Amino acid sequence: MNITYIIGNGFDINLGLKSRYVDFYKDYIKRTAIDDPVIQKFRDEINEFVKQDCNKKDENTIDWQDLEVALGHWTEKLKVEEVEPLYINIIDSLKDYLKGEYESFDLEAFSRVEFFSYLLDPISENYNRNQITEIQNFWRGFSEPDDINIINFNYTTTIEHLSSYTGDRLYIGENTIGHKTYLNSVLHIHQSLNDEEILVGLNDVSQIANKEIHKDKHLCNLLIKPRTNVLLGTGVDRDCESIIRKTHLFIIFGTSAGITDKKWWNSICTRLQNDSVRLLYFVYSPDDVKHIGIRYDVMSEKALRSFVQSAGIKDTSFFETISSKSYVCFKSKLFKLSVSYDDRFPIEKKYQFGRTEVVVSLQDKGVKYVSLIIDAPDEKAGVLAERRWINEFFPGAIELMQSLSYYNLDGKNVPYDTIMISYKGKNKNIYFDISSFYGKNDNYEIASIPMERRKTAFVEEIRNKN
Repeated sequence: MNITYIIGNGFDINLGLKSRYVDFYKDYIKRTAIDDPVIQKFRDEINEFVKQDCNKKDENTIDWQDLEVALGHWTEKLKVEEVEPLYINIIDSLKDYLKGEYESFDLEAFSRVEFFSYLLDPISENYNRNQITEIQNFWRGFSEPDDINIINFNYTTTIEHLSSYTGDRLYIGENTIGHKTYLNSVLHIHQSLNDEEILVGLNDVSQIANKEIHKDKHLCNLLIKPRTNVLLGTGVDRDCESIIRKTHLFIIFGTSAGITDKKWWNSICTRLQNDSVRLLYFVYSPDDVKHIGIRYDVMSEKALRSFVQSAGIKDTSFFETISSKSYVCFKSKLFKLSVSYDDRFPIEKKYQFGRTEVVVSLQDKGVKYVSLIIDAPDEKAGVLAERRWINEFFPGAIELMQSLSYYNLDGKNVPYDTIMISYKGKNKNIYFDISSFYGKNDNYEIASIPMERRKTAFVEEIRNKN
């Protein structure tokens, strides 16, 4: 069976990446002011414009398709010659922001095995018993092996990193009904951060409010994503179309399915008219939505009708065509990957310095950091253990900076060292809880140094002696 995952920004948000529109916007308005008054006006006004244009009172509910829709409407404020500089500023700023966020993110904190387990079984934790039986019976109607293709609407390469996918067909295990399963392809329909260009824009010319732009072929190629794909000539659009035409099971996750990608929703709806095709549609629902079970019929119908509308299908009866083949899920547990530093670092590591034993224990499971507790009798042994631990688990790392800070625990200030390292081209912070030994200086006479400077002075002394 051919299985196609359609992945949107919700996937990266699940991991902890700050990739929402509002995250980018806060960074965008802080960027260095430029002389171009058109771009500056856009920066100053776009957030309120999007909220009004898309009827979103809370900026946290704005998603990327809202920005794209608003951009199409914003063109009414622009002269033809002002469009390209503004567009380039937007995509360059977005790419810079996402690169910075992605490069500071520790994807190695997640388990490859757990990621594969979600790919292999998207149904068990997300659908009721009757739905699971129906989906599995449909699935069993196909012979193994199963091929998974991922059409990724994100610019980040989180999926490639999590799966170690490099372009070759990859065996990932047996799925929920016992079929051998392969990851066949990962395609970025809007390009990725590894590409020179990324696509931000609209589905067709009707979404560009400024009629003068309709006459400019170059600007239409720039603003309309399907045309940009043709212009770039990567063939990714043709590959995605081919995959969709052969798909038996679509799994849509993490995307708002907005009208700026109408082409792709229309292609999926067209394929869903085939009797041998099903859809698993994972729809975001706020945590305060209650009684989804007994309201499922109403909520799922609303979600599917909205999806059909985004596909540009005006035939009101089309909902009936796909409703019996579609399984909508709210509040899903799909791709809720847990941070698993346990896979990389031991829970406890012991070091011996002469007669002194020091224990370094894994404390927190964070996404952008590694947090540890050091149990040492004095600062000399504690600091040596910090370096020994870093050298063992990040061999060849370059120490960039060290600082002393405090965090509040039950009303007490607990000291910790933050050591920033450069490792395999990325900067990473390692946090050490040093409360067991901080200020315990053994035979070193530094008591006269003010407390806030003792740590730095002691570290320098240790370095000089070792």
